[in-house]
Amino acid sequence: MTARLQNTTVIRGGQAILNGATLDCAPGQLTAFCGPNGAGKTTALSVLTGALIPDRGEAMLGGHPMRDLSPLVLARQRAVVSQVSRLGFPFQVHEVVAMGRAPHHGTSGQKHDHGIVRCAIQAMDLLPLAERNYLTLSGGERQRTNIARALAQIWDSPPSGATRWLFLDEPTAALDLKYQISLMRKLQVFAKEGWGIVAVLHDLQLVKDYADHVVLFKGGGIVGSGSASDMLADASIHATFDLDAPYSLA
Repeated sequence: MTARLQNTTVIRGGQAILNGATLDCAPGQLTAFCGPNGAGKTTALSVLTGALIPDRGEAMLGGHPMRDLSPLVLARQRAVVSQVSRLGFPFQVHEVVAMGRAPHHGTSGQKHDHGIVRCAIQAMDLLPLAERNYLTLSGGERQRTNIARALAQIWDSPPSGATRWLFLDEPTAALDLKYQISLMRKLQVFAKEGWGIVAVLHDLQLVKDYADHVVLFKGGGIVGSGSASDMLADASIHATFDLDAPYSLA
């Protein structure tokens, strides 16, 4: 079941920062939101996750209006990695990752939770840092910890065959090249396992190499949606980003 926006508008300061957006993101795909700064990508992602209520239109997840899903049900089905971490306490890395298991308290055993936390830590190559104070980590290490926390949150299959959804806002921004590639490969694997993956991404080469589906935003609206090869053609990039010179991806 898809993650969907239906004619969705968000107004701030009297202006539509997202204007009549309609889109579908399918499970089993890595979907990339691309476009200039201020184009509406993060706003669309926030509405899809349920973090932002639109002024007009509707967000749906798995065929259900977002407004009908309880916070607990939503937390067991989708996880979000934001641009900025607001964690300001000296937790150890494994403790931060374990926070992702909070929606499952009372329904899964301690041993099961510990196993999932370890799997998520391993997935993000964090075992050597598991006992480190989160506040002493580099920006990239913190980002990998935040992603591991989100993975731990939705590692279990949801009930009734629902799709696991992972939403990420600029997840590669703080990562070095090794971990950018590693993360994108892992996201591909999760998508092939049936997860729905939606990420705001600025590195168009990574998008071309790894994304199955690309949505282009400009001026608060969606200007295109389709395969990476179609959406990242030279003319499309030039028009979307208002470039003053030709640009081609490798």
